Amino acid sequence: MQDKHFLLRLIGRGDVAIPHDLHGKVVKEPDLPYPEYYRTVQEALAVLPAFASDVYYKSKASSTVATAITCGTPLVADQELLTAYSYLSKKATFVKGPDDDDAAGMAHILSMASEELLVRREANFKLRSKLFIQNGVVVDSILQALHRNRSAESGGPEAIMQR
Repeated sequence: MQDKHFLLRLIGRGDVAIPHDLHGKVVKEPDLPYPEYYRTVQEALAVLPAFASDVYYKSKASSTVATAITCGTPLVADQELLTAYSYLSKKATFVKGPDDDDAAGMAHILSMASEELLVRREANFKLRSKLFIQNGVVVDSILQALHRNRSAESGGPEAIMQR
């Protein structure tokens, strides 16, 4: 990386080998307090998920993906991530090419015009709003179902109407 302003912050746990040419441009921060963790993600140009195993592509939700969306920070994604987290959009992420490694993906982001970076962040904000609304609808329907079940169990008016 030739960009003198580039700094890769490795937050969270895990052992990552740092290539020699990136020494001085990489900082490991495994145990940030939550406020600083979220501030770091929010201020980042992008979030590159580094999953400990493939389970995060198959059957386990990633808190990294949720945190990036919550903070409005675009993810660096490949097709596998976009497939596993189908609610992600290409407009709200930085999509790596099929033959790109993580370094090539980051180098591409660093070469982008600031206007294009803002387009990705704005698309991420729209995605976040859409997901919050959808989640609110789901939570509301669950609460309504619980209320109906409680009324039915107590013999309330809703129980009579449903019989």
